[in-house]
Amino acid sequence: MLQTLRQELNLRSIPTGAVRLPGDTAKPMDGALRLRPLENGEWSLEVVDYGETFPISTAPDEASAAKALLAYIDRPIPPISLFPTADIARAVAAQEAMVAELAERAAAGAPLIGLPEGFVVDRFGAIDGVRFYPLATPDEERALPPVAEAAKGSARHAFITRDIVLVTPRIVAPWFGQKGGGVQLTLSAPEVAIRDLLVSGALERFAEDRQPAAVS
Repeated sequence: MLQTLRQELNLRSIPTGAVRLPGDTAKPMDGALRLRPLENGEWSLEVVDYGETFPISTAPDEASAAKALLAYIDRPIPPISLFPTADIARAVAAQEAMVAELAERAAAGAPLIGLPEGFVVDRFGAIDGVRFYPLATPDEERALPPVAEAAKGSARHAFITRDIVLVTPRIVAPWFGQKGGGVQLTLSAPEVAIRDLLVSGALERFAEDRQPAAVS
């Protein structure tokens, strides 16, 4: 069953490191989906992001878990939008005060806060995570492992909120020889990951439009 499931994932061009199945030896990405058997005989579909596990759903057996995983990733996600560089820069500048507030709330131990519509964030790893950072947060403030040590297929993903998104903020501690100090945001709703918000439209993927301007 698991071998057939891996074949189905390959047909969908899902990188090996983006979904972890029992017996896999490839290094998983941060934010990878994982299928895991539980002691009671059920199976758990979950996200493992920066070393922490976040449940998505459970299934009664291996076959049902495989179907649940494919159903989860087969939901259509809108294509990546392209935004002009200047528009992205304006969005980053416009949210500076909000980022400062997030840092204050995190330092005070605030349990959650709603990101307003139009807030831009990004993450590195798999798209199926629950954590991200305000866009333009320096890498050293994120205290992430060196990119060279990241799992194969890891990439940077940028998102803009299209609805209020509830998150729990925290200040990143120093790690991997980096200073930390940035604001890490974790989705607060239980059993909800980034893919769910992309499907619902609460988040939109975007990238910088690097096409040169037409000469008039």
